[in-house]
Amino acid sequence: MTPDAFMDLSRDAQLKAAINGLAQATVGQALLCDQKDKLTTAIGDLERSVARKRSKVKRETLAASAQSKRKPAYR
Repeated sequence: MTPDAFMDLSRDAQLKAAINGLAQATVGQALLCDQKDKLTTAIGDLERSVARKRSKVKRETLAASAQSKRKPAYR
């Protein structure tokens, strides 16, 4: 709504329009906060997954390195 159109409304209609606008903004803000929470959770999940994979690769690398340094058993 343009400012001129808003000013042409009665005082009661202006209040209703303002309240409606605030309500829409509040709902929009709530939706944004919800999306932010979901994104934060998803980012945390991805970070934990990457950390687990790095840890697994590091363990496997250390195990392979240790295995290659072992001397063969002579019988």
